Amino acid sequence: MHPEGMYPRTLVINADAIHQGSGTGITVANLFGGWPPDRLAQLYLNRGEIRGDAGCARTWRLEFVKDRVPGWRLVQKCWLPGGKRIPPASPDPGARGPAIPRLRGTVRTLLDPVPYRLSPDLLGEIRAFAPEAIYSCIGNMQLASLVDRLSRREGAATVVHLMDDWLATKHTDSWIWGWHRYRLVRLSSDLLRRATACLAISSQMAQEYAKVFGRPFGVFMNCVALNGADEPAPPAPHPDEPVRFVYVGGLHLGRWQSLVEIGEALEGMEGRLILHAPAADLDAYARGVGLPRSMEIGNPLPPDEVRPVLRQADVAVHVESFGGAERRYTRLSVSTKIPQYMAAGRPILAYGPGDVASCQYVSAAGCGVVVGRRDRRDLTGGLCRLSTDAGLRAELGRQAWCTALRHHHAETVRERFRLVVADAARTRRAGAGETAAAG
Repeated sequence: MHPEGMYPRTLVINADAIHQGSGTGITVANLFGGWPPDRLAQLYLNRGEIRGDAGCARTWRLEFVKDRVPGWRLVQKCWLPGGKRIPPASPDPGARGPAIPRLRGTVRTLLDPVPYRLSPDLLGEIRAFAPEAIYSCIGNMQLASLVDRLSRREGAATVVHLMDDWLATKHTDSWIWGWHRYRLVRLSSDLLRRATACLAISSQMAQEYAKVFGRPFGVFMNCVALNGADEPAPPAPHPDEPVRFVYVGGLHLGRWQSLVEIGEALEGMEGRLILHAPAADLDAYARGVGLPRSMEIGNPLPPDEVRPVLRQADVAVHVESFGGAERRYTRLSVSTKIPQYMAAGRPILAYGPGDVASCQYVSAAGCGVVVGRRDRRDLTGGLCRLSTDAGLRAELGRQAWCTALRHHHAETVRERFRLVVADAARTRRAGAGETAAAG
């Protein structure tokens, strides 16, 4: 039994589920690691397999259209004989041509202002769970609206955790979406100003948003389970094999192009770039594409295989896009994989704009080589340093491990996170008590 209030009953409301395999899902799962399952529930939006035990007493998923458009359940029931569900789209992004993803994107944007409509049964189940705190990374206006409505209805504290700079970039690609942009900023800003606690993924984001919203933001990145006595040793020497540069993560947000540029720069060197990405990303970007000879496609990795694979690497690779839109979106973010790389005790090659928070974090920690310009000569020089200097790799890897131990040790970070959520719930209860007394 835990003391009352130590672990407040918390409802997580996000697009991605805990343990769904996305960066957000992994980070949230690690922050809530050790939370008693009977005091944790989640409501999520996206389809996708939940990997392993989500560690929640209850899990609910909302349908993108069915739970937003009145009468859609009846339409769906009558659409096919026997009330069969409409078949899902083909998993192959190229199977139906590029127009289909664009059309889906347009439909999603058009529906963006339409709020989710929770059924009476679902509202009853949430009321029975009796959340004391609602945690969310929001990310769009439906989530902002849903979190605000449920926190008011349940009298729960609101803890908002921002992981990308979508507030500055969403719905900015065309004047057509001006109303959507206005509503997104209005709803999200109001929620952030009323939230009991606000968190950010990096110190740069926390500092910038504190100025914008006039309130403090705590900093919480991904955390990793570590044993302080288990410092990873450098990989065994392999003089007859090329130096292994290993990338683990998604290929979206322009990262694929940056990885190809690394592969091209490695041509003629004693180095090989090995990619481990989700199967859907590999199908969309890498299958059937002529790759540089220095690049190799590895298997998609479940979460429990990431650390063993990284410990077989000589260098861990992180990339960001130099494209304008992607650069603006990721400029304040620190990728989920950075703490994972550090915990593996491997030096990091960071290739991306030098002013992006992930690259700045690697540079400030002194645990890698950062190539902050899209310059072939700079990239080749960074790769050459890491390929030829085993002593440098060992020194940078040791610093990476020390940084992980100081700043990303799960046991320490989770306790700090628990205190933030518990304090938010306590503050909310105190405020509700004062309001009741005044009434």
